[in-house]
Amino acid sequence: MASYLIQDGEIDLYRTHSGKRRVVARVGPGAVIGDIAMFEGGTYLSSARAANRVRAFRFDRDRLVPVLATHPALCLRWLVSGLRQLRQTQRRILQLMHKTVLAQVADLLLEESEQHGEVQLSQASIAMLLGATRQTVNEAIATLRRLGAVDTGYRLIEIKDPTILARVAAGEPT
Repeated sequence: MASYLIQDGEIDLYRTHSGKRRVVARVGPGAVIGDIAMFEGGTYLSSARAANRVRAFRFDRDRLVPVLATHPALCLRWLVSGLRQLRQTQRRILQLMHKTVLAQVADLLLEESEQHGEVQLSQASIAMLLGATRQTVNEAIATLRRLGAVDTGYRLIEIKDPTILARVAAGEPT
């Protein structure tokens, strides 16, 4: 059993249900995947697929656990990384429960631009990440474009006005 630390690139984590692949998260540099299954000795919660060129470090359980046990500072950093991912997952769940698709799209675009500097996601990828239809995401992005918050290109969304985007994400009137 192993976990992986992403150094470069992005990975889509997905689950398959009734033959349909559903992306549950996209992770990039600094993210650790597979650690829950590695530490528990169970199965991976989701499958992983490179979204682009990826370079990652592999950590085998048998070698990592003794190192973490003898290096508390490293163990703490690993724990904080996992807690950061847990917080992001909880935030995404709350979004899905309480926000409109427009607010969810705005929030996702803000989050992606803060983490990666730009948003290189297709509308289909955004729809999969949010559990929405591509058409609904297309309408939300068109609304954000009309508001002057974003501009779009092929698989690229440029954030023009993060203040407007933040207001939409918060559900405030624009």
